[in-house]
Amino acid sequence: MLSPALELKNVVKYFHDIKALDEVCLKIAPGSIHGIIGENGAGKSTLLKVAYGLINPEHGQVFVDGVKVNIENPQHAIDSGIGMLHQTTSWLEHYSIIDNILLGEYNGFFMSRKKAKARQELAQLCREFGFSFQLDMSMSQLDYSERQLVDILRSLYRGAKVLILDEPMALLSPLQSNHLLDLLELLKMQGISILIVAHKLSILHHICDVISVMAHGKLVDNINPKEISLGYLSKLMVGREITLPHPNNVVSDVDSSLRLKVSNLGIKQKSRLGTSRQSFSLSDIDFQVNSHEIVALTGLAKAGHEDLLAVLAGSKPFTHGRITVNGTRFKPSKQYDLKHARELGIAYVPDPLTGEGIVGDFPLYETAILGHHSTSFSTNVLHQKRHRQKQCQDMMREWDIRPNNPMLNTGALSGGNQQKLVLAREVSKAPQLLLMAHPSNGLDVGAIESVYQRLFKLRDSGASIIFCSNDLDEIMSLSDRVILFERGQIIGQYYSQQLSKNDLSLMLANEVVDA
Repeated sequence: MLSPALELKNVVKYFHDIKALDEVCLKIAPGSIHGIIGENGAGKSTLLKVAYGLINPEHGQVFVDGVKVNIENPQHAIDSGIGMLHQTTSWLEHYSIIDNILLGEYNGFFMSRKKAKARQELAQLCREFGFSFQLDMSMSQLDYSERQLVDILRSLYRGAKVLILDEPMALLSPLQSNHLLDLLELLKMQGISILIVAHKLSILHHICDVISVMAHGKLVDNINPKEISLGYLSKLMVGREITLPHPNNVVSDVDSSLRLKVSNLGIKQKSRLGTSRQSFSLSDIDFQVNSHEIVALTGLAKAGHEDLLAVLAGSKPFTHGRITVNGTRFKPSKQYDLKHARELGIAYVPDPLTGEGIVGDFPLYETAILGHHSTSFSTNVLHQKRHRQKQCQDMMREWDIRPNNPMLNTGALSGGNQQKLVLAREVSKAPQLLLMAHPSNGLDVGAIESVYQRLFKLRDSGASIIFCSNDLDEIMSLSDRVILFERGQIIGQYYSQQLSKNDLSLMLANEVVDA
């Protein structure tokens, strides 16, 4: 019998007095796709970080192909044949793909000769696994999904036999997700083992050979997904079957008022050196949003919808057109920023992968009021601190953010719990207009159900909500209206009741659909 490609035995990890991993044992078979599921804070990402040497456990052993290895840092993992695809990776933006992959590999004499050999090996891997980018392309030319593929290419070049993926499909469009899944199947056929954490249960149910269930830092079950239904899989994860709520809101039947109007909005990009041609990341953007309405902005990578959300939040300037919020008009010449947006009752949940909504080194009770600090000065600093801690603890209890300890650093929370904290902070302010980028990224299915219910309650109270997403399930479950973007322009606006998930998928694939 073959030894496991990767095995973790009796892994224990504490964060302060919290036991994040409790005697976890995990075996990954050679040439298999192995999924891990669990609620936010169950210990999934912590276990992956132990396997890759990003954190060191208090106790436990790691084996690769049956041989015990000492993994104290990522270089040890790489040397042992383990690669990892991270949600966020730092790249040298203006360097080429090949230079980023080889960064730190070669120095001194014969560097050019070694690089030429590496180029041949990388080109062969590109042909073998179907990577379409050119090695001399600048990283700045690549979208998020292409950068993921570069990360995978780098791991393959380094000889990875086990590839760890943490939420790889979180921000991908359906087409990009399908492409990545095809690649994972190809890697499996080549004998590479895949360990994947994802909250998209339907994807794991489809591609995994084994799924491990984690709860409260323990591995509680290993299951064959082919033997159970998708509904039962969600029940194993959160203790009950989940049915996501739907809008059930016809905007025309609600006494609504105009909340936001965008007129001829555009962002002119800087001309490239040596050219006089002007280009726009956004152009001719016209739409409006009423109270009691949830609007989804969607499109393929770099379609412009994410830029527009940043403009509306006041974090990105615009060069043309007008923004009118509750009757207050802003032109490019009149400064519009995050401060103005806050004063107008706008709350903003930024893309969780950018880290803009949190400060990892801040205690949770400070992150819970980030951007909403009172301008008044209190002479009783200790009383104010205790009050903030109590407010944070109450918020964490209400939103099921774990562990409920306001004194912990924000960076100690799982990604899903960090996202819940940012959502809780912004929603609790009862904004008139809530802006969100990829709101359910990193959330388990039970948390998604709860968040959707809160958002519908906020909408029904009269608020307007605009969110960016590439997740078709999220768009169809959450939105009253969908605005479709392509190349910086709006190409269609539809009421969600007029669309099916398949219609929207075809639109994103540039197919013609009579909606």
